[in-house]
Amino acid sequence: MQKPQTAIDCSSFARKCLKLRCVTLALWAFFILTFSLLPRLPEVPGPFSNDKFSHAIAYAGFAFFLARVLNQWRGGRFASNWQIWLLTMAFGGLVELLQSGMNIGRSAEWLDFFANGFGAWMACVLMRHTWLRRLVHAKFTDNHK
Repeated sequence: MQKPQTAIDCSSFARKCLKLRCVTLALWAFFILTFSLLPRLPEVPGPFSNDKFSHAIAYAGFAFFLARVLNQWRGGRFASNWQIWLLTMAFGGLVELLQSGMNIGRSAEWLDFFANGFGAWMACVLMRHTWLRRLVHAKFTDNHK
């Protein structure tokens, strides 16, 4: 007779989480590719109308989702900031090259590439800061129980 399963199967749960995070990363990459490879849209006035700000925010999100995938894929060990930043920059560079190679009224721009890198760097700094605070807090509370 089999025992009833009372706890969540962690390996199954972890695989499902990793799949969900991979899908989220792929959707975010698709979002970036779609809006980067569309013909240039007219500027919309408002707080998010700055093109470089939009690049930084989009690639900060990409770096965040990439870090979540890499950290779980590595078994909970943190991926280093430079790995996350370099992979995000490689994706941004690929998008810029695609823009220059397609006749869609867009061209590759160094400032866009630097804005992508700045957004990825800011995401890495913020993630490292919050994750380190969590680790220190967890270690502190474990030692004082």
